[in-house]
Amino acid sequence: MATAKISSTRKRTGSSSAGRTLRNVVTTAAATETLVDLVDRLGLVDIVLGRLKSRIEETDLDELFDEVAAYLKRNPEVLVVSLGALTVATGVLVFLNGRREWDGDERRKTA
Repeated sequence: MATAKISSTRKRTGSSSAGRTLRNVVTTAAATETLVDLVDRLGLVDIVLGRLKSRIEETDLDELFDEVAAYLKRNPEVLVVSLGALTVATGVLVFLNGRREWDGDERRKTA
């Protein structure tokens, strides 16, 4: 008689999904770097930059701002998150700037 092994399959969560996300980010970054390197090696930089420059020049800023405003009206949570991130970034900059100006002697002097 042949005995069949029963393997237990467990559902992975937590670190597995975080690892998968990190792997996807690294793969995307590597793919972008590879693409830039390939364009550089083939000498296509002038062609790509020329097309990119003409595409930017053709963009109508008023239309772009109207599209952004319409998007933010449809998705107000994006505006809330953006303003929150801007607030946190401003706080970090103020904190780091104040810390840079501190030379360490202020803490040691006690009255």
